[in-house]
Amino acid sequence: RQPQTGTRAPPPHPGRARATKAPEQLPPYAYPCFSPPMVRMPDGLVLAQTPAIMSTLGRALDLGGVSAHDESRCQMVMMNVQDIVGEWARLRENKGRMLKWFDVLEQELATANSGYLVGRRLTYADYFAYPALCPRFEELGEADRELFPKLGNFMEMMKDLLRVSKEKLVAKGYPVQ
Repeated sequence: RQPQTGTRAPPPHPGRARATKAPEQLPPYAYPCFSPPMVRMPDGLVLAQTPAIMSTLGRALDLGGVSAHDESRCQMVMMNVQDIVGEWARLRENKGRMLKWFDVLEQELATANSGYLVGRRLTYADYFAYPALCPRFEELGEADRELFPKLGNFMEMMKDLLRVSKEKLVAKGYPVQ
C-alpha cells in the first residue's frame, strides 16, 4: 500500500464526502500546515494542531485564564488530555494507570476549586478537555466514576453549558448540528 500524500478535509456537512487534495492544491496560506484543522487568524497567522489553535483563540477570546500561571496550567491540562487520548488503547489494559490519569484531572479540579479545570473561570482548557474526556469517562464503570466526583460534576457542567450555548445559537437562527 502506497503512503497517502495530500490531506483529508473533514466533511463540511453530514452526508457529504471527504475531499482529498494533493499538497499543491492546498491554498497558499495553508503552508506550513500539513492537515486540518487549520485556521488563518485575522492578522494572517496560520496555525494547525488543535492545542495551538485552542491556545491562540483562547487568548484572543479572553478564555486563557487571568494570569501567566493560568495560561501555563491550561497548556498542561491540554497536554495531559492529549496523553490520555493517545494512550487510551493501552490505558484500557492498565486500569491503574487509567485511574491515575483521571485522578490527575480530579486534582486539577480540586486545585482550581471552581468547577473549572484551571483557575476561577471557564478557559479553553475546559472546551478542549470535555469532548475528549466524555466517551472515556463514560467507559469507566459507575464505581470508578464515583472515585472522581469533581470530574463527574465538571462533565455535567460542560454538558449543560454546551446545551445552553446550542439553544442560544438555534434561537438566533444559526445552523447547528
